[in-house]
Amino acid sequence: FARDALTSVAPISVVRMDHGCHAREGEEIWVIPDDIILSDERIMPRLTAGHRRARDRKDWMVSIPSARAVAADPLWFPHRFEPTDDVVQFRYLPREAHRAATFLTDIHLGEDHDIAVIGREAAIAAAGPPAPLHFIVHSAFCCSTLLARAFDIEGVAMGLKEPVILNDLSGWKHRGGDPRLIARALDGAMRLLERPFGPGEAVIVKPSNLINALSVAMLAMRPDARALLLHLLLLLLAHRPT
Repeated sequence: FARDALTSVAPISVVRMDHGCHAREGEEIWVIPDDIILSDERIMPRLTAGHRRARDRKDWMVSIPSARAVAADPLWFPHRFEPTDDVVQFRYLPREAHRAATFLTDIHLGEDHDIAVIGREAAIAAAGPPAPLHFIVHSAFCCSTLLARAFDIEGVAMGLKEPVILNDLSGWKHRGGDPRLIARALDGAMRLLERPFGPGEAVIVKPSNLINALSVAMLAMRPDARALLLHLLLLLLAHRPT
């Protein structure tokens, strides 16, 4: 398959590292040819490790579900963004995995999750109807994670604790990225984060305080969103002895 042919048929690459080369019953099987580069190793080392193995073994195969199914399913979480190739890395995270992780970072999520990489525009096109999206903006060390956990109420809302995809965009901004491209990617990241975990549920995002500089833009892009600001100094002042 040439790169264009693969993209036109299924703009998605999935590496099921945890299950080796064996697909589950009913899954489609694709061979990744030598000229398909999955990602930047600095951003997605497991994917490039898989690609190196694919190049070493010509018969190395990976399982690929439907791109639309991944992008429409909130259990496939938009974990990272790679601006060079304009792709989003998704990790399969059931609600229980969210609850078990202090933050949605690699160190807290561990390695035991399936991974998919989809072009940003293809993922957004298949994302489905959005949920109401709101934010917890904070200074750090002010109980914001506790509050995000409290919003995890099935049938009501889901709290997302420091999604790294937003950190990637903040880092891109600090590296001098094009503001127009960053704004487009930021809007797309929120579009993927606001997929409801259940019917009628809202999504509450508690970003890292590293992306506070983007919070005004995020609220401008989502005028119906509400934001709660938590600041450690304000909490200390509120609880100081009188």
